[in-house]
Amino acid sequence: NNNNSNNNFNRNSVQFQPALVQESTTSSQLPSTTSHADPLDVFDTSRVLMAVPKRRTTHSKKRMRMTTKYLQNKTHYQPCQNCGEMKMRHHLCLSCVDKIRKDLRNERRKQREEEFDDDRP
Repeated sequence: NNNNSNNNFNRNSVQFQPALVQESTTSSQLPSTTSHADPLDVFDTSRVLMAVPKRRTTHSKKRMRMTTKYLQNKTHYQPCQNCGEMKMRHHLCLSCVDKIRKDLRNERRKQREEEFDDDRP
């Protein structure tokens, strides 16, 4: 008995219609856009306003923040074939280059001494 009265109440009080038949809001029901007492009435309150930075991010600050983005560990090290020290691939070994420089200096020094000795009478 109680369920019948609830069903009758629901059927009589609420009238369901398809969405196309329902009345839409007319231009007279919309807020007017020509004169505004409050400037915030222009914004739709159903949308969320996003935060905006107070100042523009400077170039240096942006670059400082991005420094860690491109840092990667170097994995292209290999031992030198001559001395066995670690060197980067496709690069000269620094210890071998130092040895070559020392040898070249010694050879040039000897050549100068020989030229100097030959010039003496």
